[in-house]
Order: sequence, then C-alpha cells, then structure tokens
Amino acid sequence: MTHTPRRIPSAASILGLIVLGALSVTGCDFGEFDESMNALDPNDPTYLFANTDAPQVDPRDFNPFIDTYVDRLATFSVDVDTASYTIMRRALNEGKLPNIDRMRVEEFLNYFAFDYPAPTPQDPDPFSITLEAAPSVFGPNKHMLRVGVKAMAVPEQQRPHTNVVLLIDISGSMSSYDRIGYVKYAAKTLVNSLRESDTIGIVVYAGAERTVLEPTAVGQRTAILNAIDSLTTGGSTAGEAGLRRAYELAERARCSNNVALYQNCTNDINRVVLFTDGDFNVGLAGDALIEEVEAWRNRGVFLSVFGVGSDFNDAFLETLTNKGNGNYYYVDSLGEARRVLADALGGTMQVVAKDVKVQVEFNPEVISRFRLVGYENRVLNHEDFVNDKVDAGDIGSGHNVTALIEFELRSEVKRGSGLQVMVEPEYAQAQFIDVRVRYKRPSETMSREVVKIVPLESLKTSPTAATDDFRFALAVAEFAEILRASPFVEAVDYDAVHALAESGLAADPENRGEFLQLIRKAQSLTPFCAGPEDRVTMVCQ
Repeated sequence: MTHTPRRIPSAASILGLIVLGALSVTGCDFGEFDESMNALDPNDPTYLFANTDAPQVDPRDFNPFIDTYVDRLATFSVDVDTASYTIMRRALNEGKLPNIDRMRVEEFLNYFAFDYPAPTPQDPDPFSITLEAAPSVFGPNKHMLRVGVKAMAVPEQQRPHTNVVLLIDISGSMSSYDRIGYVKYAAKTLVNSLRESDTIGIVVYAGAERTVLEPTAVGQRTAILNAIDSLTTGGSTAGEAGLRRAYELAERARCSNNVALYQNCTNDINRVVLFTDGDFNVGLAGDALIEEVEAWRNRGVFLSVFGVGSDFNDAFLETLTNKGNGNYYYVDSLGEARRVLADALGGTMQVVAKDVKVQVEFNPEVISRFRLVGYENRVLNHEDFVNDKVDAGDIGSGHNVTALIEFELRSEVKRGSGLQVMVEPEYAQAQFIDVRVRYKRPSETMSREVVKIVPLESLKTSPTAATDDFRFALAVAEFAEILRASPFVEAVDYDAVHALAESGLAADPENRGEFLQLIRKAQSLTPFCAGPEDRVTMVCQ
C-alpha cells in the first residue's frame, strides 16, 4: 500500500466543532512502504520545509502504523532528554526555522511538566504511571493514548554524595559568548547548586587535554569558580583524550575509592558532565568513542551532555548521552542553564530508576492499528523488554516522561463519529490496552515489572472530556511533527495548534505561554502558499 495523505482540518472547521480547537498529530494514513518512497521528491507534500540546504526526509525515519493482527506490541525505552525543544526555541528566536533532523517529538513533550501524581515513599515503585485515552479530531476513528510517568522527587538533603567532573571543550570553535560564555555560567550554576561536601573536578580539551582542577570539595567555591573563570579557548578538538581523562578523574574521586575520606558513602553519584559544540576532530570518534562511553557506564560513571552553539553535532551528542546513561540538554540561554542545573538539579544528577522500558499491548479484537508518535531511536525489540542485559533510559528524581500512541478502534466497537465517539455496550468490559513498565533500582541488576490496565470503559467520549494536559500534549506533539517535516502532516494549521495549546495554559503560564509565542514565530517564518519553484510544498490554508 502506498502513502495516502489526508488533509488536516482547518482551524475554522475544528473550532466550529470544539471551542478548544485541535489538530491532528498524525494527519495522514501510513501503510506499508514501497520502493517509490526511498527518496522523497522535494515537491512531494511530505517534504515540508524543503530548501537547498536541508536534508531530505525518508518516511522510514518515522514510526509507521502497525496492524494489530500483525503485531500488537509497542516496545520502547524511556527518554528524558529535552535538547530538541531548546534547539527549536533558539532557531525560532533567531528568526529561522529549525533543522528538521534535530526535531524529536519526545523531547518536546518531556520539556513540559504535566500533572501526574507523584509517588509517595510508601509506594512500592519509585514512579507513578498515568494513562489517558480519548478521541481526537484527526479524522474518523482516530484516538490517542497518553502514557505518563512521574518519578519520585528525592529531597535535596537525601541526595547521595555527588562526584562530578566537568569536561569542557575549549577549542577554537567555542570562542563566542553563546558557547564558552554559556558554559562558564552553567558550570558556575552547578557549583553553586551542589552541597559543600560534594566534589567537582575540571578537565578541558582543545589540541590536547589537561586537568585544570583536581576533584575539590565544593566548600572551596572560590578556588573552583576562579578555575572556571580562567578558561580560554583555542586549538583543535581532542575530545576523546579529554573524555578519557575526565572519566579517570571521576573514577579516582568516587567515594568507594576514598574510604578513609567518605566512611559512610555507599551509593554515591559519579558523573562526567560534558560541555561542547560537538566537534570531535582529534582522537577516537564514532563507534570507538561510543564503546568507550559504554565501558565507563558499566563501571558506574555516567555521562551527561550539554550542547551549545548553532552548528554542533546534535545526533552524535544524543547518541553519546544515550550510551552513557545520562541526559542530553541544549543550552540556548542562561535561563535554560538555571532550569537544568539549579531548579532541576536532582533530576539531572540522581537516577531513581534505571533501564526503564515500556511495552504497550493492544487487543486486536478492539483496536485495528496503532502508531508510536516519536521515540524512533528508542524503539526496542519486543524480546528486549525482559532482557536485563539490554540498556535503556534512566529516570531522574522528579522527572516526567510522556509518550503518545495513536490508535484506531474497529468499526464494530464504536458508535458515533467525528468528535463524539461511544463504545458499544457489549464491548465496555473488553480487554483494551495493557501497559507494562520494567525498571531496575539504581543499585540492582534484576528488573521489576509494573502492569497497568486501561479498561475500554475509561476511554473518554470526546476531546473536551479529556484533561487540559492531554490536549496540551497533543498540541506540542503536532508542533514537533510539523517542524520535523513528518510525512503524517499534509497541511499545516498553526492557528489550530495554538488554540489547542492555549486550552492548557493555566497549568504552567510561564513555559506554556512561551510555547504559544513560539508557535506564532514559526507561523510567521513559514512560507505558506509558495509554489514548487520555491521548494516549499505546504498546502495553502
């Protein structure tokens, strides 16, 4: 079956049906691939923000709809990274559309906090699971499942001893203020957020690597801050040598190797924090460097990455972070540095559940097909769900994780159409969707499993019956789908995305209000109604 797009409803038609407004996260059907889709024609509607510099987008880069009689399972690793969202924000604030290859739906969603109930110390698991399913206005028979995970927030006084080595790229490409300036500010923010008994070391690399500061108690803040201020840039980028030295420094400073100094330290946090524009041009690179990161991960020293600049190697930094059991952030402003390294320090540093995997099972008698929205580079083989040797993402203290899965009910299960869909009474008690989450506690090697069931009777009858958070999440995902030139979007209606997002503004006026502004900026930069000669193929609204 070939790709057959379906027009997304316009803002006027949607708002006429539902005051809140909405838009399809997946605006077309997507069946089996055929050979004609190997390379997209720049005049094809699936190639959205085409220009002479942008890479083409292959539909194989997007999760397809799956027939439940062929496969009833969706299996994937969690992802708490947010870099893609701030990459988008910087581009739009600079007056340009973002690089489509850097747009990841899951990182847009996970930038925002949703009202998921927090687990209590009495709960058996260190996170809660929230499930919500409702019809959408994406066309006949389209529904969405939202899977939300909320990690427990560990009080600051209970955070284990933290041993951090800052690995800072001071090569020539880092010379501008939005690189080394942001890095210095972020590093100082981290120093001022840690406890006096925690330790920080500093390694830098350019043409060669060197240790600027041996692991030092944060109580000696003046010496640490002076070391940060002393950094200057220049030279090539010997990232591999710097990374190895930083890991070795972190290993030597961990409390288990300094028993006399840390007699009561049994479960410390050991992390290398890399600040870079991602240009590794001296030493190991590619798979060899990734294997080095994996080896240190297995020894208990993790890697978090903070990208800066406008021409960094986004894909490589994300892969490094995934393999290093860390978080990937992009610092587009001083405020983002504060958000991640001060306001959310616990989530950035402390893992409460590791190797977290999700498996969603759909009843093929009730659901005809489904599609995981985003998470393309986090999809797992189904058998890996129970394989404790297979690595997956970690969840930090207080973190939110959100995933969306679109699905269709079989015709005999429902009655009604459009935005009002009811379940036939004889199916009300039918098995619907099972959600399983496997994880390991930080000090354990065997996983535990949590099972949640979504009864069919819990399916909301209309979008207005769903929560504000649900609708806001759909708007965020649709915005990401538009910006990444998803083949599931034929026509673009920013007004409808804005209206849908606006309905959830009250929960977080600062961050969600900024999101509304970014929608309008993208709208102003999008060349509607341009012809093929301009290599822009969006359908006029």
